[in-house]
Amino acid sequence: MKKLFAISAIVAMFVLLTVSLGTEVVAQGGKNVQATLFHAPPGTGDCLGNGVSSFPEGGFVNVHFDSQQNRLIFNFHVEGALPNTTYEVGVRCISILGDFTTNSQGEGDLTVKSSAAGIVPGTFSLAVEGPIVQGVCVCTDTFFTGPISLP
Repeated sequence: MKKLFAISAIVAMFVLLTVSLGTEVVAQGGKNVQATLFHAPPGTGDCLGNGVSSFPEGGFVNVHFDSQQNRLIFNFHVEGALPNTTYEVGVRCISILGDFTTNSQGEGDLTVKSSAAGIVPGTFSLAVEGPIVQGVCVCTDTFFTGPISLP
């Protein structure tokens, strides 16, 4: 019983250490990165996300690069956005990946699978911009990541 408790404690410490220490975790056949979304004014920072980290946090994005299939999987989670509002998500200065609608608390989630062509290898930033009105981004409420680097 003591041995089982000791093993459980070691596993728990490893999980806590992994979560608290960093944003990068290497996975088999790929790489995972978690990036903070910063609730910043429209146009803040550059295409690589420099200049956004001084603004309040407004969620996160988990990025998984599958090197075997040259594919990216983005899991967006936004907090503090406008309630019941449609936002578009994309790779800044490159492409729009999709859109989602927030709930009545201003939270929203979206998972997007995309080709890594033109993005990896390299450094990039992600954006969540809204509201979308009749298919056009008014873009008065925005969230950006800082620089994300993948091999």
